[in-house]
Amino acid sequence: MFAGQGSQWVGMGRGLYEGSRVFAEAFDQVCGLLELELGVSVRDVVLGADGVDEALVDQTLYAQAGLFAFEVALAAVLKAAGVVADAVVGHSVGEVAAAYVAGVLSLSDASRLVAARARLMQGLPGGGAMAAIGASEAEVEPGLKSGVSIAAVNGPQSVVVSGETAAVEQVVEYWRGRVVGCGGCG
Repeated sequence: MFAGQGSQWVGMGRGLYEGSRVFAEAFDQVCGLLELELGVSVRDVVLGADGVDEALVDQTLYAQAGLFAFEVALAAVLKAAGVVADAVVGHSVGEVAAAYVAGVLSLSDASRLVAARARLMQGLPGGGAMAAIGASEAEVEPGLKSGVSIAAVNGPQSVVVSGETAAVEQVVEYWRGRVVGCGGCG
């Protein structure tokens, strides 16, 4: 299972990079392809190199590219250890990592896709937010504020809302601590 943006942190994979030749080689290969497309050092940001602004890891461009590089390199470590998945799945940018690992995309095509996606999403205007809510679409939709909409339905009791930051925060505050979908469990 390959995660999407939001699961990244500065120094993610540094221990593996320093301790696993397989991880380091795969990570460097992916970062090289991404850096050709993006013109920035994904490797230094993800690994937390000296002098790199740590806040960059949360920018969409670096977060998505870095997660993809990490996930592909981690999959290489598992493959080298003899672990073969019967199936793979991913969320958001993790879908591209899953597609590469499943053999649907070549590494160069997957890297180009991730770079284009990250660049486009980074270019969106600021001031927006997303949040996951553990409730059904039918439960969440009636209480949405102006400027907020359902962005994704991840499951029967899991939706993502998006919109203007203040309005999203109001919706999240409403749902914070509520127990939903339990059939009157009180």
